Amino acid sequence: MKLRAMTWNIKAGGCADYGQLPDLAERPPREAAIKEVVDNYRNAGVSIMVLVDVYGWSEIYGDDAGIAHHLGFTSAHYTRLCDPRFGLVGRSLGVVIATNHEIVRFRTIDLGMRYCAAAVLKIGSHQFLQCVGVYLDDLSEEVRENQARNLVNQLEPNIPTVLMGDFNTLRPSLRGASVRHLLGDFAVRTVAATPSVHKLITSIKGMNNRRVVPLLRSFGFADGDGVAMQPTAPAFLPCFGIDYVFSRNGVKVLDCQVAKWLDIHGASDHLPLSFVIEI
Repeated sequence: MKLRAMTWNIKAGGCADYGQLPDLAERPPREAAIKEVVDNYRNAGVSIMVLVDVYGWSEIYGDDAGIAHHLGFTSAHYTRLCDPRFGLVGRSLGVVIATNHEIVRFRTIDLGMRYCAAAVLKIGSHQFLQCVGVYLDDLSEEVRENQARNLVNQLEPNIPTVLMGDFNTLRPSLRGASVRHLLGDFAVRTVAATPSVHKLITSIKGMNNRRVVPLLRSFGFADGDGVAMQPTAPAFLPCFGIDYVFSRNGVKVLDCQVAKWLDIHGASDHLPLSFVIEI
């Protein structure tokens, strides 16, 4: 059985910034642009969608049913990250899993410093799929390694599984990728070697440790875009491949595609990653 899915970091849920939730009478500035992209993917057959860096949606759209209605799916779950570094902001920042499949059960998994969303979906009459929406730490590769271990240790072990979202980490090698992707990765490695204490440079240095993808592979997960290794951020000139889909337990990921900048009309600083899941 094949079904289409997508994951996308939507940058503060369409709001101008963290800590600036719009008045309920207003709408997030990028709401219409994000909704257009979501509608296009859903109308193209995407039946599972993981959105990360969702901010303030329970205040804006209400409960899970309200979020599902807004996105045009039959069901949705909004999981807060609860990252203590973000304080009150962390209570409104999270991950959404939206789907047209039956959700058999839903769990919030404690990764350590953050939470993630895990749903077991019924696919067709007798297949099940464990779908996990992930948004790992944005500063430390060591923290991300611990979060990845905690995640794997809490998964239901014998169910076909996909992990998708923003892992904030880089592949150890892009050997075999296109020249353009290789040049982008070279730029990332150059920036990571720059002496600086700027927050962005510090974050890139952490990503450049490149240990999370090999760790997930050691747990039996396959990188769904492990051949083309397409970058997803920043959207206007992508050189960071930090949004992923991983699979194991009999799941194949096919036809990974990254959207073009013009396709999303400035809706986010990341490009959506779509793919086919074969169970």
